[in-house]
Amino acid sequence: MVALHSAATSASGRYAGETSFSAEVADPHTLVARLRATGFDDAEVIDESYGHDVHVTDPLGDALVLNGVSDDLYGYRVNAPVAPDPRLRVSPHRFADPLGPYGPFLEALGLHAVGTRDEYFATYAVPSGGGVFLHHTGIEVPVSGPGAVQLGFTTTEPVDDLVNRLAAAGVQATVRRDEFVTMATVTDPDGQQVQISEA
Repeated sequence: MVALHSAATSASGRYAGETSFSAEVADPHTLVARLRATGFDDAEVIDESYGHDVHVTDPLGDALVLNGVSDDLYGYRVNAPVAPDPRLRVSPHRFADPLGPYGPFLEALGLHAVGTRDEYFATYAVPSGGGVFLHHTGIEVPVSGPGAVQLGFTTTEPVDDLVNRLAAAGVQATVRRDEFVTMATVTDPDGQQVQISEA
């Protein structure tokens, strides 16, 4: 999922367009036990005013918050979910050594490696689809901030069809095709690039 928060009212000084890695977890206590067993000793469950969260420091030294699914809504109302477009999956891009400690961290979170990993790129997926792409840092990293990721998606729709659909909605996209990937890049309303790769 993609969760939008107000930058204008952020108590933590977040800026418009900043995108941070997080996740929704079914059982925060089990996840904390698994993280601690794999060396992430500072992992802990925090009871927030909206549910239980897992706080943990990732291998890059960034403090991450993983939101627990809660039956007790603390008086808040949940809007009825809208079914997402089945052609799209959220796939954030985290800039870290694909062969380094970030892969085992993602595995401790419950993701699994897909395909081959090399010094440039690795993919980690969740059972429901989507996942996290790890990119090498030997390029200019387009994002910054704690837990920073570049928002990305994978699509089963042909990229040319997606670009035409975006253009009809007034959104311009560029297309890149090479031996590694076919993808569209768009600029979001906050000025950040979003990449959408063919699955």
